[in-house]
Amino acid sequence: MTKIRFRVMASFTASTLLFACSTAQEKDAQKGTRDIAMETIEVPIGLTEGEKLSLASASEFNMSLTGCASGHTLASITQTSTSISVYNGDIGCIVRLNSFKTSSGVLYQLVGKYMDSAFAAGAKLSFASSTNPNEMAYVTVVSQLSSPLVSSDVVGYSFLITSEGEQKSVATGIDVGSLEVAGDEAPMFSLVSSEMTGISSDGYGLFEFTLECDLPVDGSNCATSSLSDLSYLLIAIEDKDTFKTLTLDQANAYFADQQTSVQSLEAFDLTTGNGGFTTPALRAPSQLSAKKDMVFIIKSKGSYRYYVIDVLHL
Repeated sequence: MTKIRFRVMASFTASTLLFACSTAQEKDAQKGTRDIAMETIEVPIGLTEGEKLSLASASEFNMSLTGCASGHTLASITQTSTSISVYNGDIGCIVRLNSFKTSSGVLYQLVGKYMDSAFAAGAKLSFASSTNPNEMAYVTVVSQLSSPLVSSDVVGYSFLITSEGEQKSVATGIDVGSLEVAGDEAPMFSLVSSEMTGISSDGYGLFEFTLECDLPVDGSNCATSSLSDLSYLLIAIEDKDTFKTLTLDQANAYFADQQTSVQSLEAFDLTTGNGGFTTPALRAPSQLSAKKDMVFIIKSKGSYRYYVIDVLHL
């Protein structure tokens, strides 16, 4: 009996000690959490014009702070604030840009609904004019809050405005040359315009190209090229200034590559001038953040004509 009583007492004492230690550790952890939550830091915020562009400047903006594990939120952050107060070490915090107004008085609002993860550094977002749906602003998240927050954090956004009259300033086409094989004349088209019309949710530019036949279109023919002969694609290049030329072998390889998006021409829908066509919105071959230029290539039978696209980047 004595042994049994001793064992029960020893077991009870160990359990009591274990419970007491656990409670003390939990209290210490809670105290540490409170200490972190009580320490506030100031994080700079800002919205600037995109690099290389001076089409507009922001006079007003509205941002919000969401997602913080501490529960700390800021529903409306305006241009009157150059910084925000946040808790050092907080987790999951995101500063969202909801809208902004340019110095000309045009209000741009976020297009669609986005989760907080869409506002990570490097992300691309589309904003639309409240008065003209054809006038868009493309916003880059330059920098975002860390998780956990640190005192060196900075939140920065930059934007690019493209209206119907300004889209041509974003992507400028240059007729570079043609490649011909015996018996197949190169497509006889001039690049009239190249426009960025949007940004995909994963950061790729969307571009439309308008090409006019060098001679009056005759039914389904542009000079010696018929609709059924024509196809086109976009390729990425590092920089227009370092791009020299395109060889016939390279062009053939691009059109044979299964990973390349080759488009077939369906109609001559351009009714002005000699007639021609406008492509649907083509997805750029690289993300805008890669800051690469492009080459637009049109093929007729075995011959090609190509144009370098000079892209102004955010």
